[in-house]
Amino acid sequence: MLVYAEQDRKPAQELIAAFSARLRAAGRHWDLQDYGDVPVGKRKDETKRQQKLNADLVLFFLSPELIVDLRSDQGFCADRPLIPLALRQIQEAHLQDTVLAGLSVFRDSEDRAWIQCQGHRKDDWAD
Repeated sequence: MLVYAEQDRKPAQELIAAFSARLRAAGRHWDLQDYGDVPVGKRKDETKRQQKLNADLVLFFLSPELIVDLRSDQGFCADRPLIPLALRQIQEAHLQDTVLAGLSVFRDSEDRAWIQCQGHRKDDWAD
């Protein structure tokens, strides 16, 4: 399951595409579900609950905007692995009072968020 702030949809989708290409090249497949994408006519709460139940893991594409969203959704919990990725530059201390408090955040080998990288460095970000 993918969790990102609506304002970050474009860069999050770019990073997801890069991950997907690498997984396909390695002969792997993953079924991507955006948290909160609720089909017309479906109940939001039930759909979100089902998304969390069906997820194998939860990737968080972190930005200041997502951290604000997580703080306002104190009920967010999942019994799946939670993997925070630094989409934009954030301070780990800002994750206090969220479901991600205490988890280390993935950044590149030079401690940069994905959005801070340029050119081929974006392609190599998750290596």
